[in-house]
Order: sequence, then structure tokens, then C-alpha cells
Amino acid sequence: FTYPFLQKISDSSVTTKVTNAMRRAVKRIVSALGFTMSDDDVNKYSAKSLRAGDIGVLSWCSGISTIQICRRSGHSTDTTLDSYIDWSDPVPGIAAMNVLHGRAPESRVVLPDLDVVAAGFEADLVDALLDEMFSTNIDALKKNGHLYPAQELLAAAVIRHPLR
Repeated sequence: FTYPFLQKISDSSVTTKVTNAMRRAVKRIVSALGFTMSDDDVNKYSAKSLRAGDIGVLSWCSGISTIQICRRSGHSTDTTLDSYIDWSDPVPGIAAMNVLHGRAPESRVVLPDLDVVAAGFEADLVDALLDEMFSTNIDALKKNGHLYPAQELLAAAVIRHPLR
């Protein structure tokens, strides 16, 4: 849901990775609680079930339209509207994101600004920090890539909101 370009991947590699991560997490959580769970029960959890749950939660909210749900989930509306919608624009999905985080759909979202958070630091130091925090093999997310500003936003959010 965070990176619309992932929705364009037509094979199941993203779904497989998310499913495997979920199943590993379920096993760790159940084990940490001192319980056991059969592989059959663990295998009931998947990226598809996560998406279905998100869509279910969004459908309960009267402030979220079907189009907003489709934009957030990557599904089509199965209407001619699909050909007119800019599916790569994440902004219309913000209301749905708010609902999934327990906030009202119209809640204001403030994007952190790396220039403010890193004010007074040398640009080379900030770039080195980003390289260390977000090493990637995706060209679009590298220093001169068109999605590098997304890395800067993420870094500012991480710096402003450390783990508690």
C-alpha cells in the first residue's frame, strides 16, 4: 500500500515475500507466548488475507468510498473509471491509511522534512546517513533517482519518531 509502483509487479514475488514474512512473524509471536501452532494454521495467514482484512476494515467506514478502497488496495473498480484514475498518486489513499491506523479519515497528515530535521548538518553527512539507513538496489530510490525524496521523507520520519 505504501509504494504504488509495487502494485505494477505482475508476478507473485511481492505477495510471496509478504506472506513468508507474516508467517515467520506468527510463528515467532506464538512461540514467544509459549504456545504452538500447526503449520496448517500458520499457513492460513497470507498477504491476501491481510489485504482482505484491510479492505474489510475500510468498508466499515462511511467516510471511505469504493474508489478510495480500490486505490489503497490496488484493486480495480471494474468500471470505465479505472482508465481515468492516476493509480500511481498515493495522496487519495491517505484517508484509507488514516482509517487503517485508527484515525478519522480526514485527519491531517504532516510529512516530516529532512531539511528541518537535519538543519545544521553537512549535506554529505546527511547523504551518508541515508545510504547507511536505506541501502537499496532500486535505482529510483538511490541518490539521483526520482523516488529519492521518498527516502528523505522516510529518514526524517525515522529520526523524528525513534522506537520507544
